[in-house]
Amino acid sequence: MVVLRCTQKLLVRLKRSEVSPGQESTTRLGDWYGNILRIGRQQHLLFISEHSRLPVIIPIGEARRLETIFSDAVCAALSAVGVASDDVADERSRMSMIAFGKELLTGGLLVRVLRGRAAGPSPAGGATFLRSF
Repeated sequence: MVVLRCTQKLLVRLKRSEVSPGQESTTRLGDWYGNILRIGRQQHLLFISEHSRLPVIIPIGEARRLETIFSDAVCAALSAVGVASDDVADERSRMSMIAFGKELLTGGLLVRVLRGRAAGPSPAGGATFLRSF
């Protein structure tokens, strides 16, 4: 199971009033932190892995199918950075269930990552984590 920790704004956009308290991801990439990303007039969904800082961007028009396409988007990103296909398949199987939760971190992981102040592995450390697959 993978937990998508979303900002309140994103939970409203996804029409998710129910969230799963106390859930933990069983994936190697951990929880994913999500928000709405605006680029010019276009909007996207931005998710960042808690453990690797791997970003995944999904067009906002796909929000209603998020539970179906999220694992596809993550696996495409993993393949693009050179993760072995067996490891990608393993991660996909661990993401067979998706739970939604509120962001747990004060200041938000996304904000801190984008400002370069995130606790945990640095971008180089995130690359090392991905190579450990």
